[in-house]
Order: sequence, then C-alpha cells, then structure tokens
Amino acid sequence: MLLGFIVLFSVHGYSQVAQRNIVHQVMPEYPVLLKSKGIGGIVRLVAVVNPSGSVAKIETLGGNPILASAAGNAVKQWKYKPSPIETREAASFRFDPIQPPHTIN
Repeated sequence: MLLGFIVLFSVHGYSQVAQRNIVHQVMPEYPVLLKSKGIGGIVRLVAVVNPSGSVAKIETLGGNPILASAAGNAVKQWKYKPSPIETREAASFRFDPIQPPHTIN
C-alpha cells in the first residue's frame, strides 16, 4: 500500500518559470526508511538557476518534507545550459517504493 501523498497546488507569481536545457542531471536517492515503510509521493520544486547554469537555490512547493530534501539535494547538483539571465526551473519527482525516483511533468 502506498502511504505517501500527493500535494495539489496552485502557483501564483511563477509565470517566470523557464525551461532551460539540463546538461547534467542527478536523480534523488530514495530515503531508505521511507522506502522500506512504503512511503512515497510527489515532490514539486523550483530551482533558481544563475546565468552560468548552476542551481543557486531550491524552493519546495509541495510534498513530503523528507522526500523534498532528497529531491532538493539532487537538483542542487544539476547543471543547466547557460543563459543571459537567472531563471526559475520547475522540477517534479515521483517517489514510488516499487520503482526508482523519476521526474514527472
């Protein structure tokens, strides 16, 4: 039985979310305790990406706090294609005890 939860949300003020190409992507590690207890869910984040393509900051929009921490730690390692301006990039992950964590749209 999946004991995680899905957070539905409405994001206001995020019309500036861009879609820069990811050139290096690290997937989150599923916290062993949560996976062993069958706890999963969806985590939604926004990464603030500086012009060089490095992630400067992570904002959690929803999801289990422990899973969000794992997802945030992975996204902090992502590298994006350089851009003339700082952008905000959305990322969502599904944690399922049966499958490895993966990104969702």
